Amino acid sequence: MPRRPGRGWDDEQWAAATARLVARGWLDADGAVTDAGTAACEKIEIETDERCAELWARIGATAACRLASLLTPITDAFTAAGTYRQLG
Repeated sequence: MPRRPGRGWDDEQWAAATARLVARGWLDADGAVTDAGTAACEKIEIETDERCAELWARIGATAACRLASLLTPITDAFTAAGTYRQLG
């Protein structure tokens, strides 16, 4: 589950979002991610990659690798801060 500081939401917003995810079956009553939630997350990641592929292709492999290398320190800082978990 995303960490609260990364969202900047108050308790009411957090509770409403949690309730929506429980209603979808993506979280259980305790707030743990369900199998359906994991599957939905994986589907979203795949769709995001597919939709972004054309954008990466437009700048070419060399520039894409360069951009990725420039973004790595930012990604590492966000991961270290717990803003999001690194996905394998």
